[in-house]
Amino acid sequence: MSKNYTKEHYAINKYRKGIVYRGVDGNYEITVEGFLQENPNMTEADFDYWKSLSDELYKEEDRKSNEITRMNVSIGDIEETQLVSVESAETEFVQSISEEDIFKMEIMSAQFILRIAREELSDIQLRRFLSHYIDGKKEEDIAKEEGVCQSTISRSISGAENKIKKIIRKLCIKHGIFDVI
Repeated sequence: MSKNYTKEHYAINKYRKGIVYRGVDGNYEITVEGFLQENPNMTEADFDYWKSLSDELYKEEDRKSNEITRMNVSIGDIEETQLVSVESAETEFVQSISEEDIFKMEIMSAQFILRIAREELSDIQLRRFLSHYIDGKKEEDIAKEEGVCQSTISRSISGAENKIKKIIRKLCIKHGIFDVI
């Protein structure tokens, strides 16, 4: 009933009357007689269905194998292999960063903005700005804590933001950077 095959899988399956399948220790063929004997509740039509499915699977496997051997492989299929030896995108990016780019990143960093806030805002504006952006409090909550209107807090925080943006714009112009803010 079963034979061990070592030839190319699709060719074996395609030209054999039985279903050729791969086992742990080799390839085997199931004949229609063997299939019906092992599955008494099935018919020859069931065998034909499984045979055609098996043929399609082997054909697909053979086609993929040919694509690889013909070097028709996309970079996505081999990018994690040793066949491709290029720097990672992260490494290339870090190596390509200019001083201007570094300055842009520093300007946009929270620490830089915090430093400007501490240097340029009034004590009240700084307290409200930090409560809102660092502590994550809502304007309404800050207003309740201070016993003032929410609109007062909103104007104070807006004023703080505008001061910080103005200072950053001036720094950008000084350094010839116009696409930050």
